[in-house]
Amino acid sequence: MLYRHQNFLNDPTLHKGGHQWIADQVKAIVDRVGVPKETRVEPFSELDNCFNWLLTGSIDERLKYSANASVIKMPNTEKYALEFDFEKGGEDGSWIEVYNQSTLKMSLAIGYMTTGPSPSKYPKMEAKLPSGRKIILQPESDPNFGEKRVHISRSAKLGKIGPLESIRIFFQPLEESEWPFRLTQVMVTRKHPTPVFNRKFIGTTN
Repeated sequence: MLYRHQNFLNDPTLHKGGHQWIADQVKAIVDRVGVPKETRVEPFSELDNCFNWLLTGSIDERLKYSANASVIKMPNTEKYALEFDFEKGGEDGSWIEVYNQSTLKMSLAIGYMTTGPSPSKYPKMEAKLPSGRKIILQPESDPNFGEKRVHISRSAKLGKIGPLESIRIFFQPLEESEWPFRLTQVMVTRKHPTPVFNRKFIGTTN
């Protein structure tokens, strides 16, 4: 819904009204359905394992990462990202380690920062899985924004992760860039969420 109505939310003259419209829709559902007296939910058979530190800067200890990585506050923003110092990666490399706590095979995706229009201020990246498969992470934002200057996160599906499996994903920049690669979230879900763009504007500062 947010994807379809992006202009209604992104346009500064309509933004406040857009939030009110969403609030009204949620209230209408609650008024129609009500709130159950018993709010306890039994354990699910599928356990999502998602981490997002964009707003808090706090990464759950279950997500591991290499010694050359650190959480930074992005300059001139109130947002956070995980950055790698690739020059200090050494033989150990630059990686994150993800664990699938579900007993089912799940989809694995990550979120990272991008800018638009092209050329991006971020580098094109290579993400390598234990199987040897390599995924190219494009640094440009959604082309639907046209020539608007945006600084937003984008997600990429990396593949599947087996039940109760722990894997490392290695990262390597494929080009020099003005700003360093910035990772913002990891998602282990039954199905990869769509669309693949986070529509929240961060701004155009570095």
